[in-house]
Amino acid sequence: MNSGTILDGAGNPANLTLAAPAAANSLGANKAIIIDSATPTISAVTSTTADGSYNAGDIIIITINFSEPVYVSGTPQLTLETGDTSAAVAEYSSGSGDTTLTFSYTIASGDNSNDLGYASTSALALNSGTILDGAGNPANLTLAEPGAIKSLSISKSLIIDTTNPIVSSVTEGSAISTSGNDVDYQNFADTLVISWSGSDSGSGISTYEYALGTTTGATDAITWTSAATATADTLTGLSLTEGTTYYLSVRATDAAGNMSSVSTADGITIDLTAPSGTTVSDGTGGDITYSSSDSILSANWAAFTETVSGIQKYEYAIGDTIGGTNVVTWTDNDTSTSVIKSGLTLTSGSIYYINVRAIDNAGNIANVITSDGAMVDTAAPISGSVTDSTAADLDWTKSSSTLTATWMGFSDTLSGIQKYEYAIGDTIGGTNVLSWTDNSTTT
Repeated sequence: MNSGTILDGAGNPANLTLAAPAAANSLGANKAIIIDSATPTISAVTSTTADGSYNAGDIIIITINFSEPVYVSGTPQLTLETGDTSAAVAEYSSGSGDTTLTFSYTIASGDNSNDLGYASTSALALNSGTILDGAGNPANLTLAEPGAIKSLSISKSLIIDTTNPIVSSVTEGSAISTSGNDVDYQNFADTLVISWSGSDSGSGISTYEYALGTTTGATDAITWTSAATATADTLTGLSLTEGTTYYLSVRATDAAGNMSSVSTADGITIDLTAPSGTTVSDGTGGDITYSSSDSILSANWAAFTETVSGIQKYEYAIGDTIGGTNVVTWTDNDTSTSVIKSGLTLTSGSIYYINVRAIDNAGNIANVITSDGAMVDTAAPISGSVTDSTAADLDWTKSSSTLTATWMGFSDTLSGIQKYEYAIGDTIGGTNVLSWTDNSTTT
């Protein structure tokens, strides 16, 4: 009675026994009154969009589950973490009166996320609207920590990728794509090795495509062809044309559908013809037949003809037979068209031949050109005798201005006599009157 009274008019106290709860004549049986002071809470955030990679313009559907049915007015928003938290929002689209509210997010250019999630525990904002339960209690909009159980990024694997992949290098003539491996010339026409490298920081590269053309960026030799995710290929069955430069172009597409710009290599030129040489001369100038050194040989030659890739280097070899290499094996001479080889051990009386070949920048090797050989002659001519005057030897002369002499018996069994020289002195062997003077082969 709470210190009060309930009496009838005659003062009789009332019988305070009530009908059993929910029985006839009880409050619950007569009225449907709900007392609700509980605040709706968020139980989970997920998405009905399939896991995968998505691009600008794609729509992601996000659902927020509440602990009880809620009613929405206005357009609440969920801020997403996509690299620009002020711009990426999912807007309420449906679900009022249900336990699940649906939000729609249209991906904008510049949005990127390797695992889409909302920005923070307070990312759900009313945006001047309301989210209430049936009793009018406002919902608690606090979300689970990003990355925690029942958060969007844990429940789904949604990659937002609006950035194009990058093709960083394209190489012709090598299966490994670096600038150092790029080849400018090749000497076969039926095969071409190609390679490239690329990257994508978002959804990852799903497909590379390549094309081959006779001008930079062109596709007239091979149209765009998929290489899947391979970064090299060997093209076979080709019929490439000598003297033509072919350019490899590559582009990449990522899993979200973004395509890179086309990257084109610097080209590879087909050179099927070896350089052509003419003659090799023994010696450092005009061709010599004999050499007086048993340790040095030399040669020079006209530049070989090469019209496509150019001469990469010359090589020389030395032998004691035509085309032989038994004295010096093939040796790199860079692009010099002469050579002096010292430190040899040569045999007097033997003929030595210098062989030369050229290699062009495509790897074609020229036919060997061989000198006509030079004989080594280290033996001096055999001395003969000298007679004063042109007849019998004289011991006296009456001339003070003229002397005459003849000689005989000089010989050389290898190279022969090239010339005689004479000198005059007033002592035996002296040259003080006339120094050594060329007399050709006259005796």
